[in-house]
Amino acid sequence: MSRIATLVGRRTDEVMGSSAAAARAALARCLDQSTVVTFETDFVYPSTQTPRRLVLTIVPVSADTAVVHTVDVPDRRFERPPRTAPVRGIDLMSVSGGAVPTAT
Repeated sequence: MSRIATLVGRRTDEVMGSSAAAARAALARCLDQSTVVTFETDFVYPSTQTPRRLVLTIVPVSADTAVVHTVDVPDRRFERPPRTAPVRGIDLMSVSGGAVPTAT
C-alpha cells in the first residue's frame, strides 16, 4: 500500500534526500516561469531503502502551487550521473481560459 499521503506537507529535504537541491531548483523554475520542468534523479525509497532512477515532471497549477508526477524507470541504471535539471521545459499559455503546453 502506498504511503504517499504521509509525504504531503513535508519539506523537500525530508522527501528528496540528496536530490533535494535539484528538486528545489526545478520547483523554483516551474513556479517562477510558469513552465513544466522534467528531470531525472537517483532516489532511495525511505520505506524500503531501495535505490531507483526517477523521472519527475513538475507542473505549475497556480503562482504558489505545483503538481509533481513521478515515474520510476526500472530499465535505467541507478547511480548513472543524473541529468541537470531541467531537461526540458514547456511554456504554458492561456487559450480560451485553458492552459495549452507549447514546447520550448
